[in-house]
Amino acid sequence: MNVELIASLNPDVVIAPTTFFYPESELEAKLPPHIKVVRLDFTDVKKLAQVIRTLGVIVNKTAEAERLVEKVERFLKLVKERVANATLRPKVYLEWYSPYSTPGRGSYWHELIELAGGVNAFSDLEVKGLQSFVQVSPESVVQRAPDVIVRYVPSWVYNPCAARNATALARLRAEIVSRLGWSSIPAVANNRTYAVSSIYDGGYGKAVHLVLLAKLIHPELFADIDVGGLFNDLLRTMGIDRYCTGARVWVHPPLK
Repeated sequence: MNVELIASLNPDVVIAPTTFFYPESELEAKLPPHIKVVRLDFTDVKKLAQVIRTLGVIVNKTAEAERLVEKVERFLKLVKERVANATLRPKVYLEWYSPYSTPGRGSYWHELIELAGGVNAFSDLEVKGLQSFVQVSPESVVQRAPDVIVRYVPSWVYNPCAARNATALARLRAEIVSRLGWSSIPAVANNRTYAVSSIYDGGYGKAVHLVLLAKLIHPELFADIDVGGLFNDLLRTMGIDRYCTGARVWVHPPLK
């Protein structure tokens, strides 16, 4: 982040994520006092409506903000109502970007798993400070015996708007199911292991990812939800659908 360049633009306001990404010592302290910094958290899906309304006021787009809030609240209500009818809460191992990195208790991905009707396989491990993930061992994953495994793939490895096919997703998923000793894990044995593109997972995308995660955990409760349609709606909402000309494959294996 080039603070000097930001200051040279003389903005009325700088909208920044929480201090996890840009510490105050790197932003507020280095900007002239007349440039105001507003910190917004676009990772907590439960606070998303409030954050969108705040942003709408700041940029004088309150009507547009309310339309987006309506979509967010509709998704949250949909997931809440459907998972309330679940007889079981499957155990979920979510792997973030690198092998054996998984969300601990207190992280926003842990909360997303819980909201989606699952149980975080490593909910007993608490994240420390501003970290959201903990490092675990391959053996501990086998011991936890998750019912569902979700591997999130960064956009620089696989971008569904640029890739010609889903080869990168398939390759990462194949690496997981072929790990030594993992064939006995229920998620692997029952073919419930998925590779998912993490692209556009912030802001409104967080609500969309909640619906996707709920379908991965409870496919029987979300049989009518079209995953491809979800992603296309996200692109249209962001106004970038015309630039997304790649494979648009969001999940592997594909969901019905």
